[in-house]
Amino acid sequence: MMVKPDKYFHDFVQVDIDPKFRAKARNSFRRAIRDFYCMQRKYVYQPETGERVQGVHQGIYIQQQKNQKRKIEVIFDGKKPGRPQKIEIQILISRLFLMWGRYAKTHPTFSWKTDKTIETDFECMLLDLLPRLGARDVRGHVEKHWRARSRS
Repeated sequence: MMVKPDKYFHDFVQVDIDPKFRAKARNSFRRAIRDFYCMQRKYVYQPETGERVQGVHQGIYIQQQKNQKRKIEVIFDGKKPGRPQKIEIQILISRLFLMWGRYAKTHPTFSWKTDKTIETDFECMLLDLLPRLGARDVRGHVEKHWRARSRS
């Protein structure tokens, strides 16, 4: 199910945003969610025409399989072997941190001692929003964001 950015902002995020900056924050939040959905689409560019397509035909090779030879088509679809990197989640998290830091009444903090502390407003928003978008391990993604920030 797709998250509707304006409805989610109105229902859950608007309360924590300073009233002077609500319109700017709503636009920033909407753009972050829409960009997240756009980045999930997988396209590659056709070299000759420059248009976006699902895959590019690179050629055919012959492979020996037991007692017969088979023609195998090679199609480049932009995917690499191994676990796919979810760069769109990292970009979304960094944009949400920036939006919250600029426009909210509280700081974008995250409590790490889960048993003894009260969840911050930003943490409640992330723990609710990211699973709706398909990112299950919220704390893992936030840790990855903090590690990437400390490197740069």
